[in-house]
Amino acid sequence: MIKDKQKTEPGVVDLADARVRLQRARSRSGASREELAAELEEVRSLLDHGLSTEVKTRLTPLISAARQFPSLLAQARCVLSAALEMQGRYRESLEAVQMYELPEARAKLDEEATACLRVQIGLAYNYTGDHPKAIALLNAALREATEHG
Repeated sequence: MIKDKQKTEPGVVDLADARVRLQRARSRSGASREELAAELEEVRSLLDHGLSTEVKTRLTPLISAARQFPSLLAQARCVLSAALEMQGRYRESLEAVQMYELPEARAKLDEEATACLRVQIGLAYNYTGDHPKAIALLNAALREATEHG
């Protein structure tokens, strides 16, 4: 009962949970793509529940470990961008995905990562106030999605 209360109070850290996450992060450097993808799905679930601070904490080591998997790295950066957006950190949200704005930067990525990036970059420009650019990017993403099914 006390443990449940601690998780709901902001600023309270469960040390046992923190140790588990640290150990998981340390062992992740040699993690397989499947393990990293499973971790990313867990993190997405946290984001769906509005736990953006926890998402950011768990994404930092995941992003470092995913460097050898370009599409997974791109998807993790999309989730990071969405988490920062939820916190009202719009400029940082854009910076998390802006490196993928040019088509050449997305050339080696799978369709899912490319679609995620294009939409998130458009949303990030919207939240930073560049509405014409946001509309253009989102229209291009929609056009590409309908053309390629």
